[in-house]
Amino acid sequence: MDNNTRFSQYIRALQQYTSRKNNAEVPAQHIEILDNSEIRLGAWVSYMRQRRKNGKLPAAYVEELMKINGWTWGPLRRGPRKKNERNAKILEMRSTGHSITQISDAFNISRQRVHQIVKSNEF
Repeated sequence: MDNNTRFSQYIRALQQYTSRKNNAEVPAQHIEILDNSEIRLGAWVSYMRQRRKNGKLPAAYVEELMKINGWTWGPLRRGPRKKNERNAKILEMRSTGHSITQISDAFNISRQRVHQIVKSNEF
């Protein structure tokens, strides 16, 4: 599948998600089902934002994404100003029984990173 076809497929998945959720705040680990296929939409959205930030996203792709209702280029939620604050909140959530996936989605970071933070703070 060429890049333009793949991009169109992900745009359709994003449109499907936004029409169902009324926003474009796709969790990092979200998988959307489109035409009986699993679309790793959360990872793709993050990748598109990163490519734009690095000046590597074609203008046509930027325009298409800007047409999506609720689309933003910045972080979905303003996080703690410092990693230490974020990490403390992650540890607090974990200690109150939240799963790694729930924490990952809340902070829009990978499950692997959440696991590393939790593991490095175990005694």
